[in-house]
Amino acid sequence: MAAVAAAAQLVSVEPWISPRGGHALWLPGAALMCTLLWRPYVEWAACFGGALLGCVGILALRGATATEATALILGLLLLVTAATLLIRQFGLLDTVNVDFPQVATFWVIAVLALPLSSTGWTLLVLRSTPLPDFAGAWHNLLLANALPYLLIVPTFIALVRMHRRTRNHRSLSRLHAFLALMLLLLLWTAWMLPWASPMAEPLLMLASTLLLAWLLLVLGPAGAFLALSCSTVLCMAISIHGWGPLASGDGERTTLAVQLWAFGDGITLLLLSVLVEQRQSARNSLQAASTRLADMTAQMLRVQEEERTRIARDLHDDINQSLAAISIQLSSLKRAAPALAREQMEQLQEQVLEVSSDVRRLSHDLHPSLLRYTSLSSALRSLCSGSCRHASNRVHCDINDEQILDEQQKLNLFRITQEAIHNVNQHAHARNAWVRLQFAGGQGLLEIEDDGIGIDQAHVDMHRGLGMISIEERARLLGGSSHLQAAGDSGTLLSIVFPVRRPARADSSTSEST
Repeated sequence: MAAVAAAAQLVSVEPWISPRGGHALWLPGAALMCTLLWRPYVEWAACFGGALLGCVGILALRGATATEATALILGLLLLVTAATLLIRQFGLLDTVNVDFPQVATFWVIAVLALPLSSTGWTLLVLRSTPLPDFAGAWHNLLLANALPYLLIVPTFIALVRMHRRTRNHRSLSRLHAFLALMLLLLLWTAWMLPWASPMAEPLLMLASTLLLAWLLLVLGPAGAFLALSCSTVLCMAISIHGWGPLASGDGERTTLAVQLWAFGDGITLLLLSVLVEQRQSARNSLQAASTRLADMTAQMLRVQEEERTRIARDLHDDINQSLAAISIQLSSLKRAAPALAREQMEQLQEQVLEVSSDVRRLSHDLHPSLLRYTSLSSALRSLCSGSCRHASNRVHCDINDEQILDEQQKLNLFRITQEAIHNVNQHAHARNAWVRLQFAGGQGLLEIEDDGIGIDQAHVDMHRGLGMISIEERARLLGGSSHLQAAGDSGTLLSIVFPVRRPARADSSTSEST
């Protein structure tokens, strides 16, 4: 901490004591605040002592007596410690960039109250001791105390937040980072060039603000505040030497102009960072809710399949067996019944057999055991032929390739096709429907098309039924996507694109054979 404070004090000395301008920045306070925000309370005394030692040592090297320098720095660091304690008590470390009330609280503590008290203490010490009056005008001193807390502390907090959510934080594009660095270098170079046009100054200031806003969107608050902090130090250095759009003949006015520019951009960036963080937080919450909803939907589909299996088993083992027993009893009764009663019993037996056939078909639809023992293409062809027997339209099945798929993929593709054919039968008023399944390049494409009345795309997007929701969710479980659109002048086309996943057993058997 002593080395950090000494370096910060050393960076602050030249703009502070230089006769070209007033007090520009005082960085040790912000460095200490960042350290105290990060470290536990038990380490505060050591951090405080190191900061005091580093700052006093640099001032002593510049000619100040140890007693006078200690009196000045001790009071300033005590004020910083008190402000940091308030910030931690209010929990601002986690919310200063994401909530407007917390930003206002941070601003009042660190950017208003702390600089005012630090400025008052500095002026009091300078007038009560033989220390040289190097602070300049009070407004320069006030802004010099406020700027580091406005620029460096939010940068530190943003970096801490980024570190805490590293696993969930999006990786920064190297191209964006390189482009940001090049644009900053270009802007800094433009500042150092002599511009004779009166429009140069406002255009360069506007360019810096726009660049910071872009950095905020691309690199986040940490990157934008870091760029502003570096730009502020560089702008002060070149302006004090008479370069840049903010330089003037008077050193104090030049320092004040740079301070006001940095202060305005800092406030703007702080407010914009809240909007960006709130937007990102809302996006993360929405994504988390979407993930939870998808998990719940997947669980619902699994429970639905289990319940379908149970019902199908009950239909096959209980109801269908009971119907078969009734049919056998009717056959026995027919032999002893009169001719008229025999004819009625035959009709009744035919009805029982039809009901048994319907129950068998319903059981098969609820739990297509064919998928477990045969390929998906066979199950889909059976589904298409079965649909033709119980509907007025014809369902054509076209599968031009066969792939080894895992059980879940086969089941989801079968259910999607089943639901789509059901929708065609219920709503499309179609004469023909086509089921196409093809594979190429590790991708699968399932298409269900009909020549019916078509769809109103806007109505479908706004009023999706449970069937379409089920299709979309099963497509997501496949790792793919679904798309429903009009097919030509009439009809509807449902497309499911998905990656092909080989079953684990097939992979293991292949590796064993090799």
